[in-house]
Amino acid sequence: MSLQEPFSSRDPSPSTTLGRISRSRDDMELDIKQPETPLDETAGHEEPSRELKTLGEGPVAPGAAAEAVEGQEEEGEVNPGYKGWLNLLGAVLINLICYGMTSTFGVFQDYYQTHQLASNSATQISWIGSIQYCLCPMLGCISGPLFDAGYLRSLVATGGAIYVLCFMMASIAKEYYQFLLAHGIGVGIGMGLMFSPSVSTLSHHFARSRYRTLAYGCQASGSAVAGIIFPIMLRFLFPAVGFGWAMRIMGFIILLFVIVAFFSLSRVHPPRKKIAVLSPTVFKNPAYTLYVCGAGCISLAIYAPMNFGVTYASANGLSTSMANYSLAISNGCSIVGRIVPLMIAQRVGPINILLTFGITSGVMLFLWTLAKNQSGILAFDALYGISSGAYAASLNAGAASFAPHPRQSGLYLGMCFFTMAFFWLAGTPATAALIRGKSNYLPATMFCGAVVILGAALIFFGRLLRFTVSTWDPSSSSEDIHKLWSKTLPSLEPAYAIPAEKLHSLLVAHTARVFVATSPSTPTLGFALTYTIRLGSATMPSGQHLKGGLSMLVVDPLHRNRGIGSALHDAALSYLTKTVRDSLTRSDPPAKEGGIILGSVFPRIFPGVPDGPEFEPARRWFEKRGWAFGKDRSIDLYRTIAPGDQLNKEMEPLLQRAADHGLRFGPPQASDDAGLYALQKLEFDGFTGWPDMFPALIDSGHRDDIHCAFDSQGNVVGATIAALYRSGSGEPRNPAHAALAWPETLGKACGIIACVGVASSTRGSGAGIGMVASAVLDLARRGADGCFIDWVHLDGFYQKCGFAPWERPYWEAQRSVTVG
Repeated sequence: MSLQEPFSSRDPSPSTTLGRISRSRDDMELDIKQPETPLDETAGHEEPSRELKTLGEGPVAPGAAAEAVEGQEEEGEVNPGYKGWLNLLGAVLINLICYGMTSTFGVFQDYYQTHQLASNSATQISWIGSIQYCLCPMLGCISGPLFDAGYLRSLVATGGAIYVLCFMMASIAKEYYQFLLAHGIGVGIGMGLMFSPSVSTLSHHFARSRYRTLAYGCQASGSAVAGIIFPIMLRFLFPAVGFGWAMRIMGFIILLFVIVAFFSLSRVHPPRKKIAVLSPTVFKNPAYTLYVCGAGCISLAIYAPMNFGVTYASANGLSTSMANYSLAISNGCSIVGRIVPLMIAQRVGPINILLTFGITSGVMLFLWTLAKNQSGILAFDALYGISSGAYAASLNAGAASFAPHPRQSGLYLGMCFFTMAFFWLAGTPATAALIRGKSNYLPATMFCGAVVILGAALIFFGRLLRFTVSTWDPSSSSEDIHKLWSKTLPSLEPAYAIPAEKLHSLLVAHTARVFVATSPSTPTLGFALTYTIRLGSATMPSGQHLKGGLSMLVVDPLHRNRGIGSALHDAALSYLTKTVRDSLTRSDPPAKEGGIILGSVFPRIFPGVPDGPEFEPARRWFEKRGWAFGKDRSIDLYRTIAPGDQLNKEMEPLLQRAADHGLRFGPPQASDDAGLYALQKLEFDGFTGWPDMFPALIDSGHRDDIHCAFDSQGNVVGATIAALYRSGSGEPRNPAHAALAWPETLGKACGIIACVGVASSTRGSGAGIGMVASAVLDLARRGADGCFIDWVHLDGFYQKCGFAPWERPYWEAQRSVTVG
């Protein structure tokens, strides 16, 4: 972003002492109409520039490319490729034989009560399924860390072998304890060894993919598919081939799925050298602790209609066949709940989906006993399947999102499952004990509904603690902010890397206000950088209120879709709106309307959201939050400089035309200051930041960084900034270089041309382009190796001096602030 062209444009916006503007008036955040002032006969001018935010919650980032933010979300989005989708197939199959089988236990509960275990109580039988529910997640505390250590295939092979063997042994069981050992404990152990690692593989392949949440939804749908197929299969197999062969046939199907999963599951990140089988330290994060406790409470009771839906339907007059179908209907509808809501979760985050449908399920549990006939029961089962399915699908994605890195997802999932296992263990027997007789389910439903609502409340409070947004202390280190920046936007466009010292100087600028999102496990999840600037010059009475700028919005790619980008955006926007509105009421005369731009004038990083498919999700993210984008794009320009005859030949025709009109060019002397200031006051007083930049350079001892056009009488008829700073020289930056991000990344001696403007009476004489040509030669003489011009809208003007577009064009946006 350069100061040059934008200043000469027509941006009558507030200015700061550092002002350097390069953008068009349409970009002004304020709704103030500025007079257009063409730079020279060849072109109009641009308005002050404004910085762009980058990376946020959206796909890239809530900001310009990023949440963002709160949208591509990533260290660079990673395509999962065929290995990722093949891995997803394996994860679906594992879930199909794990939670798909536990969600089918209602069929076994009903069959055992009337056949093999008819002499045992419903509560005793329910312990078989409850132990499965318990061991499957509980062993995640072992299998999850072992997965992190690299033992994926060993866990799948061992767990699959135990599962199939014990399922086959259940086919020959006669006594209650045998069913408990084989169908409960043995099968549960096999499930526990396989399930957590299979879920953890998703974070390896999809952590930085736009399909992340959808992948978790597809994985969760495996249990719903099994919930349709398995009850129907068992309904026909039990009477057709008997209990023994029905179990053996199911065992062979399970074996087939285990083999396919063994060869399809894979990992991406290298194994961790140090693992913790049980790591209570993860519970130092209060948000994670509340999430796990809340999820445990919900899981205690949310599956009651699956476990007792068949017996409830039978108790209310449905045939055995229809009662079994009711479970298949519920599981079938849960496929919709496990996929469709999670497509929305890619925008709003899995925890928000979990909360929504957790509360919905709790309310429906209170109403369960109102369904007393076949149509009512089947309708309830269908709707409840959708609601509970959405909860189940978002549970894993929510837990994995707390992991600071995908390599730790196994640990966080494992500890979550381990804790929840105790709730699952108690859930089914507790519900069974509250069922009075064979038909009074009211006490059980009241208990289940209350527990689920309690769990949702805990998750809600955990969500509030998940991260906090606060104002960054300028006296503190900016190392974490620089690390976050370096792994976001530069991964999409390497040229956007900013040195740590330069970024720090932009963060601590006089009018900067930085908001950071932090959590107990991650010091910096995201940040938003804002600036304010006076609308007019220091001597312009009608332009003393402020313009705001949301300069940057960046969210860690690993933590997007959690509302971080939105929270940072809201905090920054609230601050800017209040600041601008207060300045409107204090101005004299009072003003009624001001504005905020997506970017900033001074200091400035971007003029808008970078163009390109990688950044398009970020642009849409801001549009949905009320930012109005213009139809035109601005660009940055750059050229290399090598002093010599070739450069002189390039500039000679441009200088000759001006000379023919009696014009000459050079730095101003002290005697020229009055004329220079008068020119800025007359022609550019309403341009934000522009008029104040010239006295700022002179007062700081950088007079040589100004280049003027003089008429034949020696009057100043044009002026531009032609600043030079040598990186690493140790000398203080001039105000122009201090305000811009990119020149110091383009070479050790990159010059800046900005605020190019000539008197209206002199336009048409070649003064503007001649002054730019002379400034390029002056920079070459002083040792510049290149020259940067930012925020340009004059198509073809600077190209006459050999400038070409640098990196990407930008889309600019703004929003208004009113009083009253």
